Amino acid sequence: MHFSSIHTTYCHLFVAATLLGTAFAAQVPDDKSLNKMIERGGSKLAVMEETYGIIHKDKEQADYARALKKDIDEEKRRYKRFLSDAKNLAAEVKKSGKINKQDKEGRTLLMLVAAIGNDAATEMVLAAEPDITLADKNGRTAFHYEAQSGGRAIYNLLNDLWCNTFLTGDADAIQELLDCGANPDWPVQGQLPLAIAIANKHNALFDILLFSGAQVGNRLADGSGYIDLAVHYNNSDALNGLLNKVQSVDIRLHNAAPLFWHLLDAEHAECLMVWFNRAKELNQIQTADGASRFCLIMRQAAEESAMALATHNKNLLQTEDAQGNLPLHEAARRGSTRLYHHLINSGADTNQRNTRGETTLMHAVLSGNQELLAEVLKGISAEHLNAKDTNGRTAHYYAKLSQNTAAADMLRAAGLAPQQKD
Repeated sequence: MHFSSIHTTYCHLFVAATLLGTAFAAQVPDDKSLNKMIERGGSKLAVMEETYGIIHKDKEQADYARALKKDIDEEKRRYKRFLSDAKNLAAEVKKSGKINKQDKEGRTLLMLVAAIGNDAATEMVLAAEPDITLADKNGRTAFHYEAQSGGRAIYNLLNDLWCNTFLTGDADAIQELLDCGANPDWPVQGQLPLAIAIANKHNALFDILLFSGAQVGNRLADGSGYIDLAVHYNNSDALNGLLNKVQSVDIRLHNAAPLFWHLLDAEHAECLMVWFNRAKELNQIQTADGASRFCLIMRQAAEESAMALATHNKNLLQTEDAQGNLPLHEAARRGSTRLYHHLINSGADTNQRNTRGETTLMHAVLSGNQELLAEVLKGISAEHLNAKDTNGRTAHYYAKLSQNTAAADMLRAAGLAPQQKD
């Protein structure tokens, strides 16, 4: 609501002028008194014009309409004088060097005029280049005063500054605007600020926006969310900040694919690390059906990703899935010599079996990777070499099952007991 009452405005300008005088001697009314001034004046001119619009064609009220029109014209003349006085006052205060002078409550001329809600008057004071970042003792800036009165002048200025400054990426300047009251979700050239920060990997700016209350649930034009964007641009820092705002890592992207599966390729190694750390924080390493996410990563993630995760989570090398498979079983089953070697060097136990009694040797045979099989056979014990699963089958059986004659030859060369070959 814009308060264009002449009486009310002059009250405020008088208070401001006295307040910003050399001695600062006048007693400034408190907020309650200022509000009463505004209420007494109301939006007088707007009400008068609205009333005239209703009655001026009514012949029975012609005399009243003419009188009202005369009053409206007089009110407009007074309003023009008011704007002139506002402009002159602002210029004089600026010249005196006290445009930013604050009263005992911390209020400036800009705050007091902004509280009126008259954009034209506020723009007059803004033309004197006051400091819009100043706050009163309650932490309110001129923008907050204006927001309460329904004005838009400071909002328009702040929004323009926001758009122009945001494109420079100046985090300190953006923080100042946020302190003034700028909204961290104000669009910049049609784009959401968080989206711009994520796409450009401007993580300092991302952190500022997040701390200032940017809404992480906002959607982009195509319906995707910020997590989709962080994954698309492989921005692990942004993904970390976003995941810290949720209480589950079972997140689906805009295309309905689970986030976890999207992170298994080599490109998203850092994002996968962030995701897994959040899963640990939330105690969600195991899925609802008992599967071990750590084992799933060992089985299906890119080798570099799996090795990096194993390096930072050696305490999880004995983690089992629902079938009792360990990370080392998964490395052998996928036929990854590098990952298997890395897990062994990290402390994984080659003698562990799953619930079916299967060994890493059996899985290595089934993988068809002779290099891996040779690695497994290097330090294997006779007991492990001749081990049987719960159905009494040896590694040699798995070699025959997969028609892997090379593996069968390697097992015999390693010392597989004759009676264990079939």
